[in-house]
Amino acid sequence: MKEVMLLLAVEAGLILKSIHIDDSESLLDCMRENTEHLQAWIPWVNPQSHLVQVQDFIHQHLQALEHQEGCMLGLYQDEVLIGMAGLQDWDHKVGMAELGFWISKKHLGKGIMRKAVKRLLQFGFKDMQLQKITATFPICNSRAHKLLESTGFKVEGVLRNHMLHHGLKSHMVVMGYLTEEWVG
Repeated sequence: MKEVMLLLAVEAGLILKSIHIDDSESLLDCMRENTEHLQAWIPWVNPQSHLVQVQDFIHQHLQALEHQEGCMLGLYQDEVLIGMAGLQDWDHKVGMAELGFWISKKHLGKGIMRKAVKRLLQFGFKDMQLQKITATFPICNSRAHKLLESTGFKVEGVLRNHMLHHGLKSHMVVMGYLTEEWVG
């Protein structure tokens, strides 16, 4: 696999960039430090994760980037990994992708992820020429709802009992953002 690099400057000291194998330990450390916080919303986060599993995760996302199927990027503040955000499941025929994101607990509520999401919207609509970006989350995730709404996403619907959240059926909110609504 060839070396693929994507770097998006958000603001001074804050960047989104493709993660690579040499980021494995910092990603694993960040996930372990935030396991309880992340498990509330991301079912695959596991405190028992090993370096090899994280390297596989990184490899999968690098392949997706190379094949233009998605980009899951590390969110770095002053060169320290504090979360991830990206556009996944690119559908080139329709011009759509799905937004995903997470940030460490100590960086919540500071507007950092909002800035990162706005930068990803710019990348998606301007650079990738996407027509629509969607996001889905459990109905009980009010933080995600508030963040997405503040960046311009609109609720498109609620899929009832559509997902499992902590082993229980949960409604899933679907939000979307159309290119004609974006004012970059």
